[in-house]
Order: sequence, then structure tokens, then C-alpha cells
Amino acid sequence: MQRIVRNNCAVVNFFVASHVWFALANEWAQQKTKKYSFQSLCESRWYSMAKVCLSILYYKDFLQDAASKGGTSKEYPPIRVEVLQHINDRHFADNKELVEIIQPIADLIGELEKSKTNIANIVVQFIKLHKYYIGLAQCVLHQNPFVEEALHLLSKRYKQYFICEIYPIALFLSPMY
Repeated sequence: MQRIVRNNCAVVNFFVASHVWFALANEWAQQKTKKYSFQSLCESRWYSMAKVCLSILYYKDFLQDAASKGGTSKEYPPIRVEVLQHINDRHFADNKELVEIIQPIADLIGELEKSKTNIANIVVQFIKLHKYYIGLAQCVLHQNPFVEEALHLLSKRYKQYFICEIYPIALFLSPMY
């Protein structure tokens, strides 16, 4: 996971720092119905990681096209070799799998940052996230060490924070559930 995120950041940082490539990426994005920009910094680490990975996923076609055109004319300046080595099908497949793994966490953070969030919301969302990762861990396609690690951390945090009797009572008494 760390390798994928580091490689994503290298690609994003290069394209954001290059005025020509950044302008070309923005032109490309303007032609799409959904418009995203390259993301590198955000409110929290999970959000940041998710947004960087999502921006790479969104710009996949542009990045592959840029890799083939880079250095062919003045309109398309060369792309550093360190960046080019990350623009390949294997990296995009790994990135897509990572997005599938971390997207629920980013969505959960967004959901819980609302002003109407209460203890019951937190417990329910935590249980839903735990259930999602159990499903991923049981899926043959996701024999990923990060899924196992995420499941272990969620279980550990649940036991650490939600073992107190007040949380199930708050969940039970919440008018929303």
C-alpha cells in the first residue's frame, strides 16, 4: 500500500508542478462530465490518501496518453523517467484495488464529520466498516495484507474504545436507530 501511495504522489506532484502538463490535464478534465483535479493535500491522512488515489484513477487515460506523447514535441514536454515508470497497467490495477479498500474509510470520515453526528452514528458506521472489511477479507480476490491489517486495526480500536457499556446504551437509546 505504501508503495502505491508513494508512486501516486510522485505522479501527482510531477503533473501539478509542470505548468504545461497541469494545463493539459485541466483541458482533458474539462471534456469529462465529472471534473476532478489532481489531489495531493487534504484535511486528514485518510482523506488525502483516498483523494490522491482517486485522482490517479480518474486521470488514468490522460496519464497513459501523456506517457506516450511526452517528449515528442514542444507541446508535450518530456516526463521524468521516475514518473514514467509508475504509469503502467500494473500500477493502475494496484491503485484501483487500493481505492476499493480505502474508499469506505474516506466515506466514513466524511459521514462522521457532519455536525449532527452522535455516538450512535459513530458506532454504527464503525460496525458497517468492520463488516465491509470482513467481506473483503473473505473474498478470494482480495488476499491483500492491507485488508487483513485494516481488519485487525478496526477490531483493536473497537475493543479499545467501544467496550465501555455506555456505547451500546447510547446506540440503543438513540432516536435515529
